[in-house]
Formats: sequence, C-alpha cells, structure tokens
Amino acid sequence: MKILVTGANRGLGLELTKLFLKEGHEVAAGMRAGSNSEALDSLKREYLDRLEIIHLDMVDEATMVHSADLIRSQWGSLDVIINNAGILLGRSRKFDQLDLEELIASFKVNTFGPMMLIKHLAGLMEGSESPMIINITSGAANDLGGSDYPYSLSKATLNMYSAKLNNYLKEAGIRVLAIHPGWIKTDMGGEKAPGSPETTARNILDIIEGRLQIYDDLVFINHTGVGL
Repeated sequence: MKILVTGANRGLGLELTKLFLKEGHEVAAGMRAGSNSEALDSLKREYLDRLEIIHLDMVDEATMVHSADLIRSQWGSLDVIINNAGILLGRSRKFDQLDLEELIASFKVNTFGPMMLIKHLAGLMEGSESPMIINITSGAANDLGGSDYPYSLSKATLNMYSAKLNNYLKEAGIRVLAIHPGWIKTDMGGEKAPGSPETTARNILDIIEGRLQIYDDLVFINHTGVGL
C-alpha cells in the first residue's frame, strides 16, 4: 500500500512509519521543515525506494498542495492517509483562563489541518482497492472534565468532521475512522503513560490491512477497534 503519515518524524507517527516500511508498504512521511529529521533520514538510507520524506506543515495549505503534486508524480495514487500530527496547548488553563491564541493554534493543527490535507489528497485515492483515511484523535474529545480544553475541543470537532466525511465518501468506497491511540509513551503522552506507540502502531496496521474488522457504523474507535 501507499500510505501518507503526518507528524512522521517522532512519536506514534515515527512508529507507524517504521512498521509500515518493515511490512513492505510505501510511505510518504510528512514533517514540518526545520524539525528533527534524524530518525527519518536513517530510515531513508535503509528503505531508499519506499520512503519519501515530505515537508508538510499542517498550518500551511501550500505545502499540502505541493505534497499532493509530489505524491501524484512519484506514485500516481494513494491508499491510506493518516493525520497524526497534533499539538497540546493550555493544559492547565480553566475556562476563565482560556487563551484565544492557544485555541486558534490547536484548531489550526488538530482540526483544520487534516481538513485541508484531505481536501487536496483524497482525489489521489480513486482506484485504490482499500482506501482509508485515519484521523488520530483522542478520548479527551469525550472528556467533560476541567482540563485540556483547546486539545479536547479541537479533537471533538475532528471527530464530527470524520463522521461527516465518512458519510460523504461512502459512495467512493473510502472508509474514514477517527482512532484514539490510547495514552502512550511519546513526547505528548509522557513517560508515565501505560501504553506503547509500538502496540498502537501494530493495531492500526491490523485495521488498515483488514485483520481487525471494524463495524460499518463505527467512526470513533480506539486502536483495538472498540467504539467510543
């Protein structure tokens, strides 16, 4: 399969990229210009013909247009899009302390970025035998507690978008899922997280390759396929 992963230079995105390459897939690894690319550069030396490193910024639509053009010229088509890139801001702020700039930045990366990326890349999935769009979301989208407002609100909106997009793309045969990866040990999740990105990546691969079947009416699920 030909798979695009955003935020591919670290955390879950990097683990997904490693696993997909190991299992024989082709990967377009998206990362912001100027980010640490050492891990991806190492993978490129190992998987020269199956890895494309793409400078892709989730707040810059021009880089999305460029990515679509590059994938079209290099591969001609795309099977899977994984919107993994995200930011977590304003963790300790209460409602009366919310910072508008943090809210806007959170929605730009976590919600509007995936929307714009799909806008430009979904057309490349035409003709794929098993096209799928995965938006990495969070259980925080359903959390009514008093923290992580910018993050949880942006992910809740992403979930609604995913549901509407899944309905819109049904006739084209494109499945859309919003997947909660669990609390995992990454820069965002922290060292106290009980889960591992390796386990989540393996489960997501099982979903993509059809070993883990998801009920047709589900969109918002955890990485084991359970509806949330």
